[in-house]
Amino acid sequence: MVREVFIDEWLIGAMISWVMNALLLWATGRIFFRKQAQQKAKTWRLVLAGFFGGAYFFYFCYRWEIGLLGQEELLFFIGTGIVMNAIAFTQLRKRQWIIELIKTTGLFFVLAIMTVGITSLVYYLYQFYFHRVLRGWEIVIVNVFSLLVLTELGWGLVHETIWEKSCLVPLKITIADRTVELPALLDTGNLLVDPITKNPVVMVEVHSIEDLLPEKIRRLSHTILQGDLPNEEELDLPLDWLVRVRFLSFKSVGREKGFLLGIRPDEVRIGGQSTGKQAQVIIGLYHMDSVEDRNYQALLPGILLAAE
Repeated sequence: MVREVFIDEWLIGAMISWVMNALLLWATGRIFFRKQAQQKAKTWRLVLAGFFGGAYFFYFCYRWEIGLLGQEELLFFIGTGIVMNAIAFTQLRKRQWIIELIKTTGLFFVLAIMTVGITSLVYYLYQFYFHRVLRGWEIVIVNVFSLLVLTELGWGLVHETIWEKSCLVPLKITIADRTVELPALLDTGNLLVDPITKNPVVMVEVHSIEDLLPEKIRRLSHTILQGDLPNEEELDLPLDWLVRVRFLSFKSVGREKGFLLGIRPDEVRIGGQSTGKQAQVIIGLYHMDSVEDRNYQALLPGILLAAE
């Protein structure tokens, strides 16, 4: 007996699986690493991991057709999810790599199951009321919409992504041949300038650039921000750092007047565009007890973007 098989249906299903797996991994990464805004999964890795999932779908259809599926298929399914997460997320902490991989995989499957559930509900309701079956591209749209609604209701992911695209700007700071990249929030209320050079001040959280700053600079910054006078030992800085230091006066909500430490960087790049090799900005250092609930580590004056 000859059985007719339509491989094009497998290919279409594999492509849909590719797209949905990539989107599910994107949502998984954004939710799991949302407190580490500087550590987002690379797009090409999400696409590659999604392709691996699509290839598994095609192979699954083939083995289903020739009757090779067995009880161990659940292990293959879970293993594919683990491999996809391992491919997509290289930012997993090395010391907790296995634990975090298990957590991201679990979150991935939870999102996948819930998305499939919502899509199935829409599919059968549409068929019941309109007496028509959804086509392949329509199922993709429903899948994507279901995932976006699910992540927005549960984690506000859509709103957060739109907000980041409009208000968060990538910032690259270079001091003494060392560079740090971090997200900056566009702050039109930041009008602080260096009183000597009149250059605008980019406010940066100290812990986000601590690799660029000597311990003495961090201690001096904390002392000045607390309103205390630094002692001779704290002011005894290397010559190459003395020429970088600025003392900035500021006013803020709840504080009539204060001082903070400013640093002249070698270079600042905003959104991929350089503000000049001569560093036409000053880095103002501020301290926070915790930045885990924030997805930005700097406040960028609006004038810098207006000047681009």
